[in-house]
Parts: sequence; C-alpha cells; structure tokens
Amino acid sequence: MAQERINATICDQPVIIQLTGFRGGHFTQHFARRDPGYGPGWYVFGTNPAYNGRYTMRTAQPDVPMRRHPHYNVRVQRGWRTKREAARIAAEMNHRDADCIAMVQSLGDLHGTVFREGE
Repeated sequence: MAQERINATICDQPVIIQLTGFRGGHFTQHFARRDPGYGPGWYVFGTNPAYNGRYTMRTAQPDVPMRRHPHYNVRVQRGWRTKREAARIAAEMNHRDADCIAMVQSLGDLHGTVFREGE
C-alpha cells in the first residue's frame, strides 16, 4: 500500500500532507513537535486512535525544496521556523477533521490498521 502525499495550501502556506501510514492506518489529533532526525524546525504530527495515541507519525511539513544545513551532512527538508506556525497548521487540520467527522463515521472504522495476510 503506497503512502499518499498531498500538496495543499493551509493558512496561505504550501504544505505536504500525509495522513495514512504504511499499513493503512489514518492519523488524526494533530500537534506541533520537533523532529531532529529529519531536519531542523517544527513539524505537524498526528496520532493513530487505534493505538490510543501511542503511535505517532509526521503528517505535515512545509512544501519547500531540500537544502543544505550546517548541522547535517545531507540536504534536509526544513520544518516551520516557529512552533506557533506549526501549531496553526495543526489547529487548522484538526478543525477540518472535526468538520468531516460525521461523514467519516458513516464510512465505518477508518482508523484501524490493515495487516497483510500470509506475510
């Protein structure tokens, strides 16, 4: 199952959004956090409700080109400069999730993880 990356504009900023994990689980309840193993700055993370909030994944990052950074040996994808910017994007994503909750509940359990049989 391929992870779908969506290029969107949230709060007048270009953003790359990825809401589905590699096993098909959907991530909600977004929040801002640093990810030093990925690059400098602040990113938006989400949790998978099927795991009671213990399973998190980076769900949004700025849509900017990779660049060199003095503290990394390779080109890195930077996050937002301030926590406030990332929290604003997370709040908008949570607001959009709340607007769609009635439609999502009618489709059934979308937060579970689908395991492949026989592997």
